[in-house]
Amino acid sequence: MLTQVLGIQAEVNQVAERLGRSPISLINDEELARIEELIAAGTYPDKWDGTEPHGDEWLPEILPDGSIQPLLFDRL
Repeated sequence: MLTQVLGIQAEVNQVAERLGRSPISLINDEELARIEELIAAGTYPDKWDGTEPHGDEWLPEILPDGSIQPLLFDRL
């Protein structure tokens, strides 16, 4: 996934440069260094199996005391 994100970033920035626009940073150098550090340490991704929720999924809120605020609506 990291390779894909970096590839998208490079592709977008090539077009931006060609059009005289500012580059974007999806992952900056500091973030990239940390991600690579975690990968090398074997702690990221930690036991991911592909069934994790995606960013566009609605999830119940887990409150600081551990209680769960259920969703009133699961779709808009």
